Amino acid sequence: MSIRAPLLWLSSLLLLVGGCGSSSTDPDTLEFGAVAGNYALTALTFDPRGVLPEMDIRSRIEPEHQPTLTLTAQGAAQLVFLDPNTELTRTVGGAFSASSTEVELTFAQNSDYPRFLLSRRMVFTYTVEPPTLTFQGPAPDGVSPGRLRELVPDWEEEQLLDPTPGALRVVFTRSEG
Repeated sequence: MSIRAPLLWLSSLLLLVGGCGSSSTDPDTLEFGAVAGNYALTALTFDPRGVLPEMDIRSRIEPEHQPTLTLTAQGAAQLVFLDPNTELTRTVGGAFSASSTEVELTFAQNSDYPRFLLSRRMVFTYTVEPPTLTFQGPAPDGVSPGRLRELVPDWEEEQLLDPTPGALRVVFTRSEG
């Protein structure tokens, strides 16, 4: 019997065991459990960066129709809202990943995330106290001009690019309890 076979088996086993580390010990990664929870939309503004002023979009969405965001300890994300047309609860599924200070949300394609001017993939800054997710910067996918006109009827006659570029600010704050 050759000694080579047991050594090859042992080295393979060591590689396998060595590769089974957990990201929970990585100091540059937030624990999913630390980020998990229910978040309320606390700010939503859009600035089309032109002759039109920045607009507080959140105030234009009825409170009962504003979305909540749920993040689970398993990395799932779900945007939940009451549809104003049907009065039925709607959900948008997705996932999230986390680094030391950021949470990246990815929503399912062809779902209702644009209703709230969100993009399919967004990177939010995570703040511990209070637990907050903040996106501030250029809208990654732009914004639907039709949806902007629905939310801001004053812009009905404005010529907007499709998609409309601009600065977006979105803040979700974790609910207590």
